[in-house]
Amino acid sequence: PLGHISPIFGNVSVMWLFHRFSITGLVHYQAAKPFDLMSPYGEDNDAEAAAQGYPAWYTLNLRAEMQMNDKFTVQIAAENLLDKHYKSFASGVSASGTNLVMSGKFRF
Repeated sequence: PLGHISPIFGNVSVMWLFHRFSITGLVHYQAAKPFDLMSPYGEDNDAEAAAQGYPAWYTLNLRAEMQMNDKFTVQIAAENLLDKHYKSFASGVSASGTNLVMSGKFRF
């Protein structure tokens, strides 16, 4: 077992493009890391882990973007749609629950 070696993690997404509109479905995930794969010297923040180590998790997310004109774009995203409680490996910080993000981009 080696310290600071994170389990497999990543993002998988699918994007649908229409004329000035796009929708993206995104899965953000992390595999489990049980205690028997952690360093015995505490480098993996064992105190932040659950009883079985760091459990696997995934979130489902949706994003939409619409280009209003050649200078202005509106974006909206719904993140963690299943409202999963999770912590990224060894971070000690709980991620946010379901949330809605709205933004606009203006190009000069």
